[in-house]
Amino acid sequence: LNKPIHADPGTSLSLEVTATDSGQPPLSARHVIVVTVDDVNDHTPVFDHTSYETSLLESTPVNDRFFVLSASDADLGVNGLVSYAITEGNAEDKFGVFPDGYMYVKSPLDREERDYYSLTVTASDKGDPPRSSVVPVVIHVIDENDNRPEFTNSTFSFHIRENEPPDSFVGKVAATDSDIGRNAELTFSLSNGKQDFAIDPKNGFI
Repeated sequence: LNKPIHADPGTSLSLEVTATDSGQPPLSARHVIVVTVDDVNDHTPVFDHTSYETSLLESTPVNDRFFVLSASDADLGVNGLVSYAITEGNAEDKFGVFPDGYMYVKSPLDREERDYYSLTVTASDKGDPPRSSVVPVVIHVIDENDNRPEFTNSTFSFHIRENEPPDSFVGKVAATDSDIGRNAELTFSLSNGKQDFAIDPKNGFI
């Protein structure tokens, strides 16, 4: 080359070459040569965002798609084909990513066990050698009301004197719920229909 070629990859350039002998008179022949400009893997995949953050319900079924990533590569052919992989933060194998960039749930989630994941996703092209880039992805797992309240004791036993006046304190029951927010707000009530006792619906005082 005398100078760099300013042509897009895939462009075909035609050259006419003439061969001339040194006889008298000289004789010559012409031949057309086609030169195709091949793509060089000189571009790295680029994500459309520098970071991603999303959330999903803890009950999201396995294999459900919940978020899409996108990276582009300016090369042509296989050099411009992009594939995705989760390369950090997925030790529990909770998430996967399809070839089209859609992330999916790979195994059941439980917010009570973990409510936050910080992943690294790598986009790689098919060049030889391949080029790649990474992006951070933060996933928040949203609570659902999937846990029953549990009393702190298996039984509660209280004693009162027979002549206690109305509004006397009898005892207190307590319960917990592994959910959060409104899903963990408890209300106490008496279900046996007896009118001899009353319970405070908020604090469990009988």
